[in-house]
Amino acid sequence: MPRVVLLGRLSAFGDGAARLHDEVIALAARWVEPDARKGPLRPYAETAEERALALLEESLLGSNGTPVPESTRSRLLATSARDLEDLLPALRERGEETLRRVRDRLADRGRREGEDLQGVLLAQKARIEAERAKHADPQLELGFAEDEKRQLAADRRHQERRLAELERELTSEPDRIRRSFEVRATRLEPVGLAYLWPVSG
Repeated sequence: MPRVVLLGRLSAFGDGAARLHDEVIALAARWVEPDARKGPLRPYAETAEERALALLEESLLGSNGTPVPESTRSRLLATSARDLEDLLPALRERGEETLRRVRDRLADRGRREGEDLQGVLLAQKARIEAERAKHADPQLELGFAEDEKRQLAADRRHQERRLAELERELTSEPDRIRRSFEVRATRLEPVGLAYLWPVSG
């Protein structure tokens, strides 16, 4: 039986139009002559759709396919705009379902990366505090040359500045990372229409 496959591209964008996700969504339906339709084309259920997509892949990978007669090509070309119109609402619905899953996955990833960054910042803070504790006793500086004392003082000032920066970063950076995975805009557009035509014609 003839089948039609609509391919759509779903894109999700974050802050500054950063592309967070791109996915091709496929939707398959049995193709019926427009004069014989009792309504719009209806997408297949999951199992039949999987079979149609497998057939499409096989036909695209096969090198010795039978050419489609010109009369059939013309007929399909003439109905392609209507076929697209029939299937577009289902593609939009599928896109919304996919987008919900994408948002959840991106939120999880943002959470994980925010937590990972927080762990890195806490480890940096602990290393600096441990280093400061080693040199906390001023008696340890006895016998140091003046240039060594100046270097130690400079190191302490740098550690103090870095600890203050780390406190600010621990407050702001994990949240900034999480927010960078929030979907701010989406686009779903049809990118292809393929017909699977039986060899028998």
